[in-house]
Amino acid sequence: MPLDLVLPLDSPHAHSTLETRAAVHRKVLALQEQSSRRMKAQADAKRRDVELQEGQRVWLSTAHLPLREGTRKLAEKWTGPYRIAARVTREAWRLELPP
Repeated sequence: MPLDLVLPLDSPHAHSTLETRAAVHRKVLALQEQSSRRMKAQADAKRRDVELQEGQRVWLSTAHLPLREGTRKLAEKWTGPYRIAARVTREAWRLELPP
């Protein structure tokens, strides 16, 4: 419910409520920014720069591949090695997969 329907905007209580809400909003935004920086630092600590070239052979994680048979628990964690066909983005490469 809008504040002006509950309190008249010319009352001192309304102004202090609006100021308090604005201060809380600024604090929340600052804490969100701080949290984002902290999470980015944690994620970046686990990342590593990998320089791959076309023609190199790499292993492919099976974590997001559909299962053909069996259970994920017993499936191999990696498959390959497969040759890199092309670089798609900074972190993605196209592989030459079997049919």
